[in-house]
Amino acid sequence: MNQNNWSRLHVHLETKGKKEESRTWFQYVCSLFGRIKPITKIKVSLVGPDTGNTRTFPIGSHTFTYNNKDGLNARTILCYKHEGATGVRFQVMSQRDIPIRDFILPLSGVQTSWSNVNVPVQGLSVRLRYGRFADKIVSASDLHKFLTDPRYEEKTLQLKGGEKCILQCHLAKNNTFSKKAVVWLIGRNDCFVHTHVANALFLEQGIDLYILNYRRNGMCRKRKFFSNKFLNSHCRSSNFDEYIEEIDQTLDVLRQRKYDTILGYAHSTGATILLNYVMHTSNEPFDGYIFNAPFLDWAFVGGDLLEFVLENGSTIGTHVKIIEPEFEFKKGSNTQNVWSTKIWSQYEFDPETRPLYYQVPVTAGFSAGATRVHRELCARKQVTSKPFLVLSSRGDDILKSEETTTRADHIGLCRTEVEFHHNRHDVYLSSEIEDVFAAILHTQTWLKQYHFI
Repeated sequence: MNQNNWSRLHVHLETKGKKEESRTWFQYVCSLFGRIKPITKIKVSLVGPDTGNTRTFPIGSHTFTYNNKDGLNARTILCYKHEGATGVRFQVMSQRDIPIRDFILPLSGVQTSWSNVNVPVQGLSVRLRYGRFADKIVSASDLHKFLTDPRYEEKTLQLKGGEKCILQCHLAKNNTFSKKAVVWLIGRNDCFVHTHVANALFLEQGIDLYILNYRRNGMCRKRKFFSNKFLNSHCRSSNFDEYIEEIDQTLDVLRQRKYDTILGYAHSTGATILLNYVMHTSNEPFDGYIFNAPFLDWAFVGGDLLEFVLENGSTIGTHVKIIEPEFEFKKGSNTQNVWSTKIWSQYEFDPETRPLYYQVPVTAGFSAGATRVHRELCARKQVTSKPFLVLSSRGDDILKSEETTTRADHIGLCRTEVEFHHNRHDVYLSSEIEDVFAAILHTQTWLKQYHFI
């Protein structure tokens, strides 16, 4: 993928909610069983002789789905070959998925800043802007500079059974340890590319940074600590207790360096792993926590039936050993990952540390391990009395923000919850720099409130 040939189209759609029309008793009964739903779909896709959008790599198309009563206020980005795309097509679909409005807007007038576009659909507001792939929020050179800084080092943690993982360390000052440190747990199929966050929130504030790439994730694949790329983030034991060992070893490193204050930071599955550690060992090592879109419940996994299977089939099946932990509930493939490519177009992570050119399956081991933590968390009234920040977004297409904030109540009473509108699943890797700054500033405010900075 030659980045010089590609651009991004940023799309923002907005409609007002409609008053629900009166329904017959038959329509009402059908709606209870999901037969009739007041849902509208708007399909947006690039058109032209060679957009780069294909059936197996649909990076130039997106479908907005919303409830008519609530309306729509959402964004996405489409990626395309700028020499091969001429316009963007909008299709308002009927309940039977048949276009009832179909129009194309030319790309020639789209600017680099947001601009309103007139469309032939009453009540639909469209804003567009474009950006080149070369215009990064975090570039490969930014990441290289971070990883080659004299204050940066990597430690290989030797684990039981011949496993290994990587602890990335970046000191805030030259040749000396600070009094404060943060332990950063990456998410599932994640890696550290957050140089803009690390500098603003921690290093420039005199806080040393320790990024734990727990087994079979992040830098572990780059260092060839496991060979099967489809087992990225796989939990071999079907129990997140297996990650306690690397967190213990990480904290041992910090104890040797005699920090006065230790913060825990975790994104998505990293939060599930960290909370499991706190529930099964001790809350004492940490003075506070930042949870960025914590994975506390299953959400957009392909429907309620698959969610039921993921939760119950994996836990029961692995427990009675009728399902192997490597069994794939959601299959992997060698097709390029559209979701990751959109992030990579703005935050240029190393493809050897985060899946880009293939899709990682959801294994029974991972599903069972995560579900067990979810259930234990819900059974508790409080996991910690320490202050913690929960960041979530209505724009998250992996987790449901309302479920995240509800489940977060079980973590503890000393909570601060911030819900954004358009930020991505990782609120610090959002498509608009203004949304990223908002997330950083809210976090800075919380850090100051509790005297961490």
